[in-house]
Amino acid sequence: MIFNGIFNTMTVEQCTSVLSCLIFQEKGDPPKLAEELAAPLRTMQECAKRIAKVSIECKLDLEEEEYIKVKR
Repeated sequence: MIFNGIFNTMTVEQCTSVLSCLIFQEKGDPPKLAEELAAPLRTMQECAKRIAKVSIECKLDLEEEEYIKVKR
């Protein structure tokens, strides 16, 4: 995400919100996101899909759907 320049046009608040998806572990119904946060989240999920695909091709034991799932 850094090398693709995804964060270049985002505000500090948007970057913090998107990156918090990497560590947030609370369960429950995910909140409805504003489009300004939903778009970067989709981009992050697309990056995760590419990483999962390459990892699986390299014979790593990885469940793609679990890897991609965002815990909001």
